[in-house]
Amino acid sequence: MSNEESDRILQELEVGLDTQDASTVNEAFWKRSQCRLEQVPTVLQEAIDNIGVEWFNSPQLLDYVAKSTSRWARELPPALVIGGTHDFVTKSCTEGWRRLFKHGKITEVDVDGSHYLHFEKAQEYGELLSTYLLHQEQE
Repeated sequence: MSNEESDRILQELEVGLDTQDASTVNEAFWKRSQCRLEQVPTVLQEAIDNIGVEWFNSPQLLDYVAKSTSRWARELPPALVIGGTHDFVTKSCTEGWRRLFKHGKITEVDVDGSHYLHFEKAQEYGELLSTYLLHQEQE
């Protein structure tokens, strides 16, 4: 689904920019949905440069559908889903995963950011994690 969402966003950008120049559209996509920082963090650039096997359009993932693991799905631990409001992995992409947790103990938080929002909003991201984990520890 993230491939479909990426394609949808790319088409919207192409229309909005009134261009079919792939490099311009891809750059706009990067700045909108992947990393909204002016400078790509060194550690992220190094990871991208050494990505290895690309998974984005791999046949193994294109038709994958999340299925309930077992009758013990109700016993899965609580989950925290942090999403960037501009991320190409949208709520519709994560909906199937949310249904796997048959206990309703899923906390969802949207942060004004993109796919790499943990770089963009490191402080806010860390505080969300810390608060969530402390709350889980108290339960």
